[in-house]
Amino acid sequence: RFGLENAETVNQVLGLPEADVALVDNAASLIHIMNANNFTAAAFHAVKSEDVAKLTEELKTSVSGRQWICGFPDKHIIITIGDYVVSAFGSNELIDYFKEITMKVYPTAVLAHEGAIS
Repeated sequence: RFGLENAETVNQVLGLPEADVALVDNAASLIHIMNANNFTAAAFHAVKSEDVAKLTEELKTSVSGRQWICGFPDKHIIITIGDYVVSAFGSNELIDYFKEITMKVYPTAVLAHEGAIS
């Protein structure tokens, strides 16, 4: 579980812009212990179903527009599953595996974004 009390921290660690933290009521994360740019994943539950598309676009823009200090992630994906938005970025190998397993485990999952981070 990832606390939403500090919007700045949510933005810095998971990539969700501070202004959009109010659109979610719950979050969880998985982060590579040695280097967050190898693998970081976050699942956000949207308070309203109609905000899923906005959260997807905001995450896409936020993660792709970052200045990376320690290493550079290869890829970013966003998967939606009902009222949940899952964002993951990191090395190609880890992100591809995460995507494969997530799409297999959740048959209703939709790959909303997949792209290189440049």
